[in-house]
Amino acid sequence: MELKWTKLFLISLISITMTLLFLVSNVEEQYDPNIHVTFIQPLKGKKTSDSAIKKYNFKEILVLISASILMANISQVIQREEDKKTILFWNSYWHWKYFQMGVGNRGFQNCSRYQNCFTTTRRSKLRDPHIIINAIVFHGVGMNMKEIKNLREVRTKLAEFNQGIDPLFILFLFESPKGANLNSPLLQDFFNVTYTYRTSADLFVPYGAFVAKNSKSLDGIIGQSWKKNPSRNATPLDIVPLNNRSKEIAWIVSHCQTENHREKYVKELKDLKSLPIDIFGKCGKHLEFPSREDIDSGYAQIAKDYKFYLAFENSDCSEYITEKFFFALKFGLLPIAMGGLSKEDYRKVAPPNSYLHVKDYDSPESLMKKLEIISKNETLFNSYFWWREFYTIEKKIFKENVRCQLCQLLNEQPDFKSKNDYSHLIEYWNKCST
Repeated sequence: MELKWTKLFLISLISITMTLLFLVSNVEEQYDPNIHVTFIQPLKGKKTSDSAIKKYNFKEILVLISASILMANISQVIQREEDKKTILFWNSYWHWKYFQMGVGNRGFQNCSRYQNCFTTTRRSKLRDPHIIINAIVFHGVGMNMKEIKNLREVRTKLAEFNQGIDPLFILFLFESPKGANLNSPLLQDFFNVTYTYRTSADLFVPYGAFVAKNSKSLDGIIGQSWKKNPSRNATPLDIVPLNNRSKEIAWIVSHCQTENHREKYVKELKDLKSLPIDIFGKCGKHLEFPSREDIDSGYAQIAKDYKFYLAFENSDCSEYITEKFFFALKFGLLPIAMGGLSKEDYRKVAPPNSYLHVKDYDSPESLMKKLEIISKNETLFNSYFWWREFYTIEKKIFKENVRCQLCQLLNEQPDFKSKNDYSHLIEYWNKCST
């Protein structure tokens, strides 16, 4: 019975300890440093000698040891909280209140260098004397200009409420300049950090990228020296053979009227009555995307049936090349690109002969003639996938990596100075062709 009781006691104690540690380390919004300071008091009593220890029975010693371990772990948590870097999300990134970075500390626990960053949505913490706000993140779409005006007026005083720290103001934006109006004079010289898909961003996150196989580094993915297209016509083993695809061109679209009039170009292609174009989404003819829950499996299903994909952006703006282009490449569809400020934007992010671009053709008719030739020639079709021997398409890894970069920046460069001039944000951001 004694042994059984001991085992039960030990299991219960461990369970309680782990539960307390989990609660202490993961509760973000309810955390109050004063609670922990008053909760943990030095143990009072006489100095314990070796002879005194011998008077304790096994159960009592076990309790003391476990309590010591628990207190040590809580002390470590307190120390971590004292050193923590807090990121305040001012508004929402669409329906993601925490900008896909996780609640509290969850998004930073796997970072290699710093794991002491925490996220919050509570603006009231700007006046909390126990909390230092190290960065304020703004989604560039839907900002309230009255709030921005008020922030500009009190910005010089923020440090008074924030233990002398001036928080970094971060512009978080993955929309086209045409979809995010940053033309207000109130935004000039407001931000000091950018977190976007632009290669010049302080925190750069592409919609996708070619990464060399077996590479452990994400450096040099933009403007890299691409491997040469091999002369041999190797058949990619990881895509559906051309002859097994019964359909021609697919397009997934729900934004029907756009700045670059892509819908007009598609209509001209359809009017040629050559290769059929199936349109999925709100702008199509009742064709539903194969999987709303899983984007990857949806594109994979389309790639089983179709040969080409219209990777048409809604505007032609600098470096605005979204996931539609990279999804097509990833799943073995030959993308036909429209977008970017120029064709050079695509040359920086994708190796040659891995896609088609509408600006390489004089008209929709000349493009369609090229597609007809490729559609009937499996060797020619496969030649556009030569790169799969050397590269993979990555996306998620960059989101995870950049949040760690943000945490590192807050730890190592609290007074960060950007290489970009955000005093002229309008000129910096609004780079689009007419």
